[in-house]
Amino acid sequence: MDFSRACSACNRNCFLKFLIVLSETAIIILLSKYNGWTSIADLYYGKIFLLFVLSGLLGTDAVILFSSLIKDTKISKFFERFGKHSIIIFLTHYYICREMIPKFAQWTNTYDYLNKLWVQVVITVLISVAYYPLVGMYDRYITKRKLKIINTEAVKKQPE
Repeated sequence: MDFSRACSACNRNCFLKFLIVLSETAIIILLSKYNGWTSIADLYYGKIFLLFVLSGLLGTDAVILFSSLIKDTKISKFFERFGKHSIIIFLTHYYICREMIPKFAQWTNTYDYLNKLWVQVVITVLISVAYYPLVGMYDRYITKRKLKIINTEAVKKQPE
């Protein structure tokens, strides 16, 4: 990230915000290590529910501060593209992560590797990279077509 451009874009205490984001991220990692595995889908919040809530609040704050740091930079456009179509990602990621990847791992006899953090990071990056062109195609073909239909209907409804 071009930190000097990000600082000139936000014009207020950027270095302090950056340090807070790093600190909150470090605290979240430590809390998560201590609290252990969590799963909202299974209503399992780790060893201590309060640590789960605190991690969530710190993570939310870190994302908000980070967003204010990268506002009006090239990387913000990248995140904006994913955020704009997050419902597509939300609807498909569960089946990719819980169905397709484990079946592929069983088929290739690599199921034991799925519990390793580095494998999970690589899979996350690969899925994100795969989503990027899909979101672009959705923008190009579906969104433009919907806008064309909406504009056509609006023209038809206008009184003459």
